[in-house]
Amino acid sequence: MERCGIKGHEPLHVSDVGFGSEVPKPRGRNKDGNFKTTTLGSQHVKIDVIPPDKTKGYPIMETMLAPWAPRFLSILRIVAGLIFLAHGTQKLLGFPATERVTEAFSLSWYAAVIELVCGVLLVIGFLTRPAAFLASGTMAFAYWIAHAPRDFFPVNNGGDAAILYCFLFLYLVFAGPGPWSVDAARKRTA
Repeated sequence: MERCGIKGHEPLHVSDVGFGSEVPKPRGRNKDGNFKTTTLGSQHVKIDVIPPDKTKGYPIMETMLAPWAPRFLSILRIVAGLIFLAHGTQKLLGFPATERVTEAFSLSWYAAVIELVCGVLLVIGFLTRPAAFLASGTMAFAYWIAHAPRDFFPVNNGGDAAILYCFLFLYLVFAGPGPWSVDAARKRTA
């Protein structure tokens, strides 16, 4: 953000001046290098360049997108939960159709039960943090048991999805469910 100061007047923010041709355009630096000089109307103006606040990011993007961040956290949780649920239904219920059959009470069967239960909990946003923690651990376990022994590189061993799920669910453990969830509704009524 830039701050303008006309000699003898209070400093004025460029955003206070307006848009278009009224916004001062820098012409150069003074010999000390701290100020840029410009013309605003018929007056010469010194612009004190203030570095942007690193915690705020880009102001326009912040103001437009920040209100949507919690909602998109909910959307991320719902979509990840639905895809995770689809893995469980495929292994346990045969939907979507697959040629692979999961043997009852095998490691894959237990993983499918966790995928089914945690997938449902994540989609509705109920007990999100514990469900996400269990799902994250399951995906870490799946990666090291089923994928890592095949090859060192995740793209070669087919474990890239397991890694993404693991860290996405771990993120949900810390970020929470978002506003569109049973957990958030229960918190509002409590």
